[in-house]
Amino acid sequence: MPLARTLGALPPHVPALILSLSAPFPPPAAVPTDPLHDRLQLTLGSAYTLTRELGGGGMSRVFLARDAALERDVVVKVLSPDLAAGVSTERFTREIKLAASLQQANIVPLLTAGETEGLPYYTMPFVDGLSLRVRLERDGAMPVGETISVLRDITRALTYAHEHGIVHRDIKPENILLSGEAAVVTDFGIAKALAASKTQAPGGTLTQTGTSIGTPAYMAPEQAAGDSATDHRADLYALGCVAYELLSGAAPFADRAPRQLLAAHMTEVPAPLESRRADIPPALAQLVARCLEKDPDTRPQTAREVLTALDDATAPAALTTGGPSAGGVFASNAPRRRVLLAGGTVVLGAALSLGAWALRTRASTPAAATTSSAAAAPALAANGIAVLPFESLGDSADAYFADGITDAVRGRLSQLSVVRVIARASAQQYRGTTKTPAQIARELGVRYLLTGTVRWAKAPGGGAASSRVQVSPELVEVTPDGAAQIRWQEPFDAELKEVFQLQGDIAARSVAGMQVALGSADRARVEAVPLAADAAGYDLYLRGLAAIDGGANGSPAATRRAMGYFEQAVARDARVAEWWAWLSRTAAGLYSTGGAARPALAERARAAAARA
Repeated sequence: MPLARTLGALPPHVPALILSLSAPFPPPAAVPTDPLHDRLQLTLGSAYTLTRELGGGGMSRVFLARDAALERDVVVKVLSPDLAAGVSTERFTREIKLAASLQQANIVPLLTAGETEGLPYYTMPFVDGLSLRVRLERDGAMPVGETISVLRDITRALTYAHEHGIVHRDIKPENILLSGEAAVVTDFGIAKALAASKTQAPGGTLTQTGTSIGTPAYMAPEQAAGDSATDHRADLYALGCVAYELLSGAAPFADRAPRQLLAAHMTEVPAPLESRRADIPPALAQLVARCLEKDPDTRPQTAREVLTALDDATAPAALTTGGPSAGGVFASNAPRRRVLLAGGTVVLGAALSLGAWALRTRASTPAAATTSSAAAAPALAANGIAVLPFESLGDSADAYFADGITDAVRGRLSQLSVVRVIARASAQQYRGTTKTPAQIARELGVRYLLTGTVRWAKAPGGGAASSRVQVSPELVEVTPDGAAQIRWQEPFDAELKEVFQLQGDIAARSVAGMQVALGSADRARVEAVPLAADAAGYDLYLRGLAAIDGGANGSPAATRRAMGYFEQAVARDARVAEWWAWLSRTAAGLYSTGGAARPALAERARAAAARA
């Protein structure tokens, strides 16, 4: 294939550190004259001669250069002006020096670092091979044996780096290169250097707080939220995402917008690998699931532990019996967060990250793969539960209230580390369904279904505070042979002001019906008495959520209506973080639509987030 056609076939985000061509290299094309190229060449002087631009992405422009002294090719990466804004070059260079100390066979070393008229740059060897991204887009999912070999190489690099105090923070197929028989990891320490150089200037003055940089498709929940306590375990989550993609051919939440990706990482459980591919050793699938835990404490705690588990997962016993129990769970128990996006790189402001911490994402894309084929169905997870939409009895205008009860119970269950809870988006598709419990359980891969009815008995005059709530939940167990039986059923009747306690009681009784053993931490969570928030304020909050759900593609009119409800809710009770967070979210959404009110909306979004 001609070179031009080969290059033209590559998608624009493919990292251009390497080119894999079957024909000999033609003479390098001339670099078009542009200001950045000229400034960079002037800075590099005679030590390096820029030969051509390889491309880049949202974070940098990438050039191929010739090292005059050693007569070798090197790669020069220059940060984009947007990303370099506010970066302390001195701090960036200092952090790069720490990363440059890494000397390990699976790590592409950093050679030099500097700046050209305020734009930081760094150099590294040119690796002749192809990126994991190119390989995936060319061939799709990889064979299991080759996948394990690649994962071992990546994990060796992470083990060495972590034990030397360096975290990558941007593990993804674009940063993994296949050279010869080995996989090597590039750009070690760059994301950390960017974050560090943005948050603190040389004199110790904070310039930008709560900033996190990475790639949405592979970003751990705590990293996406700008959590200052993010550590090496975020790399293990990203490793889990890469492993999932290598084995299934697609990232855990592929084909979603960046905002939806981040929301999914925080709230949804990926479809089990076993449902995507039949030849994956069970122990390997369990290891990947552990790496993808929302809570860092329930993931493997070190890369060395992952390396050992990879060996265990491919032992003969593991290949035939599933190996030792990998432990871990699939529950989505992380707080939900809202983020701000800038191109393909995520930059989160501290104020909105605080408000976003409490957000409940109402995604529209199902989290779990479904199938009508019994042969292709995954095994039913013994600790898995789907909370199906509760049916609203009475006035159809009150249906939003039943949805609120459903979501609240699901949220309570999702806090438990020993329960796998199917995401809202996947459960919603069964509203009003005629499918049997066995069909639903098989399609979602769970053993338990929680259904129910809700009747809102309003007091005379429509006053919310003195109304009563009647809920009749029912826990159904579907056994592996397809039989369905009721494990627990109990009616609840309470005043609206007691609805929060009622939600907790339903969650606790459901777990008891599942016969799941709770640890002390989980028991404390399920037995915790929720905040007795203002009942009328809660009703306004639910109306706000309903306005968002009912708005066509998040129309400004629907968002404005929802914002009004949230304003009224916090005015009645200012203690509920989630209400403030949704107020911040809707104000930020309206800000993005433009208009004369943008400054006021920006301030309202910031203030509400800070209050949350």
